[in-house]
Amino acid sequence: MHKALTTWGNRIREARKALGLSQATLAEKLGVSQPTINRWELGRVEPKTLHRVALARFFDITVDDLFPMDEVA
Repeated sequence: MHKALTTWGNRIREARKALGLSQATLAEKLGVSQPTINRWELGRVEPKTLHRVALARFFDITVDDLFPMDEVA
């Protein structure tokens, strides 16, 4: 998962910060816990497909922009 730490995890973090949101606020908007957001951003856990879609919609980007196929484990 080391790639995730520097790629999709960072993209989630950067998109969240670009909107000025805390992890807790993003978690509330997506219906997950703040520790879940933290694990995603650190690349410790990959979001399930349902959450990938929710993240992409929330950030108004494509799932492929957040999770390019060449990075998916």
